[in-house]
Amino acid sequence: MIRIQGMQNKNTMARTPKKRLAASAKTRKRNRKKSSQRILQAALKTFSKVGYDAATTKMISRQAGLNESLIHRYFTSKSNLLVEVTYSCIDALSKEKPYPPADTPQEEIYRFLVNRFENYNKNIRFFRVILSRILLDSRTGSELQKRKPSDLFFAERLTLFQKKG
Repeated sequence: MIRIQGMQNKNTMARTPKKRLAASAKTRKRNRKKSSQRILQAALKTFSKVGYDAATTKMISRQAGLNESLIHRYFTSKSNLLVEVTYSCIDALSKEKPYPPADTPQEEIYRFLVNRFENYNKNIRFFRVILSRILLDSRTGSELQKRKPSDLFFAERLTLFQKKG
């Protein structure tokens, strides 16, 4: 039997639009976690490149290779997406163990601050976007303050100094 592209066999073709939609949804189920990560990565690149105000959800969705509606479904708004991207960056930075332990609390604090500054400096374009948004939009700053990230690595090291006396 010759098959013409775009034509379907009568037996395999769904009869109603609802059945066709259900059939297509079964075949292309999305992994929410992977899609969210792709959106976060694309948003980080886009915000860093063109800034928050110039970035559009359409640009971000193209960069991620996903439908624009997923941004709104997973993050509700562009400003919430910016907050989530910020937390992803901060979480990634706080999980690193980038410098050797110091002998004194003062040296530990110094190394921590220098390391943090260097990490922010590597991503300076993105952190400029964050700082400008906080200055221009108090809601973004408030949202970031709600979920203060903790630097567990730094806290663990300071706790060791407390135990030593």
